[in-house]
Amino acid sequence: MPEWILFAFIHVVFVSGYNLFNQHAKLDPFLLMLWRGAGPVLLLTPVLFYVPAPKEITFYVYTALIGLMISYLDRGIFEGAQRFGAGPVSRVMPLFVVLTMVAWWIAAPSSFFGLWQTPLKFAGVVFSVVLIIVCLFLLKKDAFSFAVLNFCKGMIFVSFLIDIFAKKALENEPNRNAAVLYYVFMTALFAFLPYFFGVLFDPSRRKIIKEKLFRSSSVKAGGGAVLLVIASMFFRNLAIAETPNPAYVSAISATMPFWVMIYNNLIGFPDQADKRAGAGVVAGSILLILCVK
Repeated sequence: MPEWILFAFIHVVFVSGYNLFNQHAKLDPFLLMLWRGAGPVLLLTPVLFYVPAPKEITFYVYTALIGLMISYLDRGIFEGAQRFGAGPVSRVMPLFVVLTMVAWWIAAPSSFFGLWQTPLKFAGVVFSVVLIIVCLFLLKKDAFSFAVLNFCKGMIFVSFLIDIFAKKALENEPNRNAAVLYYVFMTALFAFLPYFFGVLFDPSRRKIIKEKLFRSSSVKAGGGAVLLVIASMFFRNLAIAETPNPAYVSAISATMPFWVMIYNNLIGFPDQADKRAGAGVVAGSILLILCVK
């Protein structure tokens, strides 16, 4: 088996754990985001002294913006897992793939018209989009699923922007491995800053931090979140470096909601959302990735 397949599936294990994390931990998302932001910064700072820094100023602009968006997105993932369970949230999040594809087609129409030259791929795109639209209507008819979809709509839009900005940040960097380390550092730093300033200027938050941040349960949960996010990014980039086509890694990554659903079924965790419609969204997104890239 090629190494990139192993790396991609290890990435899926860690990213599934990250999405499931607060379903069980039930910690205040604010506290988790402090750990999630500060942890990678503290761990990577000594390493960066030995790694060449990216020279393009646009890299730092894009990664700072991505970090700020992650401060919103990952808090939503933690809060959504706590409120609804990881399964329903993870099954609607792949909708950002559709937004990314549509935006790319608008920005570069030739990429869409080029699909016509390969009828099988074009048919796959049409089928996947129709499948996703039908499943969205089914989700809207189910009250619980619609509540999850409504909760996630901002997160879906932010995920779409993160993908575009990440491509812009990394596309001109000759040393990809070094750039990825700085990417993790910068995004973690700017994901941390809104919560740091929240503590700085909100006395009620300072009281919560003093009481809860360094409790044994918070330290274990925060440390777990940090390890999961670093490991998932590390193995994803290892897989992308080795694969003949990054779309294959994206497709394997997009199977994450299925593993979350299987895990929750095995442990008997309640899942009130429409599973078939959610699975249809995931399957349509995976097919779209494979057909377009």
